[in-house]
Amino acid sequence: MFVPNFARNTIRGIRIAKKTIMTLDKIIAIFSSKKSRMGKIIHKFPNMAIEVEANVYFIKFSNTITKNEVLALVNELWNYKFDLSFHDSIHPTISDPGAYFSYSTIKTIGNDYYSMTYGNHGWSGGIYHIKIETVSQQIYNLVSNGALNKIQITDVSFFSHYKIKEKQESDKKNDEIYLMHK
Repeated sequence: MFVPNFARNTIRGIRIAKKTIMTLDKIIAIFSSKKSRMGKIIHKFPNMAIEVEANVYFIKFSNTITKNEVLALVNELWNYKFDLSFHDSIHPTISDPGAYFSYSTIKTIGNDYYSMTYGNHGWSGGIYHIKIETVSQQIYNLVSNGALNKIQITDVSFFSHYKIKEKQESDKKNDEIYLMHK
């Protein structure tokens, strides 16, 4: 089959263009990936480190972490749209000790709030809007009392299909968590 030179050059040009686009896409993906953003975040906090277990990323805390560092971290995680999850062994429940909390930027009501679901074996709550300050206080209290040493920040299970609680219920839950961890 005869293919004129201009057609060969065009086909070759298309192949090079495709490879270039694929390479650019990979570079963009690397620099905009959550892993890259995690590196930018964690670099700011010497009392924290990234830990990876089975491709799931955690932020591990040193026992010298300060309340301000946790608040700054939670704000950064919210800004970069990271969800987070951890077990709160202090929270009272109707079944096993504590509750598993998941915080997400999905269905939030503003810059100062995470959406939260929580539960334990056999029960779970709806979606509450919890202030970033409260989330930070909860984490700080658990870490400073030796009840928590890391939070999960990738592959977080957040039950976004749950019904959003009324403002009064969210405010009540927010105050309850904050006072429990004060």
